[in-house]
Amino acid sequence: MHQTYRAIIKGDRIFWVDKHPNLKEETEVCITLLDNAAESQTSERGQKMASLLTQLAQSNPFRAMQDPVSWQQEQRQDRTLPFREV
Repeated sequence: MHQTYRAIIKGDRIFWVDKHPNLKEETEVCITLLDNAAESQTSERGQKMASLLTQLAQSNPFRAMQDPVSWQQEQRQDRTLPFREV
């Protein structure tokens, strides 16, 4: 199983960002260099998602719903639970 540890490589040194492996002997590793553009794309996607969620919340799409519990039961076709009144 592969384990992932975040680190920064500067020259020939590795600086661990979070937790680091507790190694007692030499261990073979594979290092994947991350593209900095991918980080900015992730950040942009997150900001766009937050903006869209804010717009959705402001539109109040459920304002016409009078009784959310009965709506949910109707959608899920829930059965009446034993020993409970409706």
